[in-house]
Amino acid sequence: MLKNIPAMTIAEHAALEEQAGARVRHSGGIWWRQVRPFFYRPVHLFLRAEPEKAGPPAGSVLAGYQHLVTGEKGANSKMNFIVTDNTGEYSISSIASKYRRAIRKSARHLEIRRISDPAEFIDAGHPVYLEFFARTQYRWKRERENKESFAAWAGVLVQSPKVLVFGLYHEGILCCINVAYSVEDVIYYSSSFSNSTGLRFNAPEYSLHLIREFAAECRGAQMVFMGIAGSKGSLDDFKLRRGCRRSSEPAYYRMNPITLLLIRILRPDYARRLRGV
Repeated sequence: MLKNIPAMTIAEHAALEEQAGARVRHSGGIWWRQVRPFFYRPVHLFLRAEPEKAGPPAGSVLAGYQHLVTGEKGANSKMNFIVTDNTGEYSISSIASKYRRAIRKSARHLEIRRISDPAEFIDAGHPVYLEFFARTQYRWKRERENKESFAAWAGVLVQSPKVLVFGLYHEGILCCINVAYSVEDVIYYSSSFSNSTGLRFNAPEYSLHLIREFAAECRGAQMVFMGIAGSKGSLDDFKLRRGCRRSSEPAYYRMNPITLLLIRILRPDYARRLRGV
C-alpha cells in the first residue's frame, strides 16, 4: 500500500537532519547531532564506537556525548529504545484482536495518501500539528508552532525522495501525518501527529500498523526505531502493548563534571535517563 523507499547512507541522513534544522557536526569519522545544548549523540543512533575514541565535536566539552558500544566492555550507561524487529514477519494477524478491530474501523473511515506537495503538508498539516501540540504539550521542537519554522521542516521532508510522508484523511480532510525513512538497515518512524478527528477514528493505531506493513516490504530492513524509551511512559505503553519491545543497549557517555553535577541536582530524572536506569 505504501511503496518502498531507498535507504539513506549515514551521510545522507546527516544532511537531511541539517536541512531540517538540526545542529549536525562531522568529527572523528562520525556524524553527530546536538540533542541538547552541547550534548551530542550520533545522527544514526545505532552506530557503535569504541569508548573514548569516538572523536566527538569540540563543543561537547561543555556538556558531553553518548554513543553505543560493541558488547558490554567499556560501557558505563544504557541507551533505551522502543523498536520492532523481525520486520518481514509482521502481519495484522500477529496483534491482539481488539487492535485488529480498531485498525479495520480506521480503514473504513480513513483514506491513506502519500503527501508529495509541500504546500499541502504545510497548509493542511500545520493546524493538525498545532492541535496535537496543544493536546500533548509536546516540548520537542516547539518552534514548529510557528508556521514558517514548520514550513521549513515540512518542505525538506516532502521534497526528499528517500523520506516517506503520508497522511490519513477523513472525508478528504487531513487528520494525521506520519514521517518515516530508512538509514542502512533501520527504519526511523520519526514523526506522527493527529488531531481529534484522527483520534476518533484510531489514526495512531492505523498509522503504527501501516508503518509495520511498510517495513515488512522494505528489503534489508532489520528494525523499526519507534523512539527513545522513557520520554513519555503512556506512549511507550501504547507501542509495547502492540508488539514493539524495549531494547536496552550498552553505551558510553562522557560528561563535563560541572554540567553532570548540575543535572544531578536540577534534573535527577534526566540524569537517570542518561544512565539508562
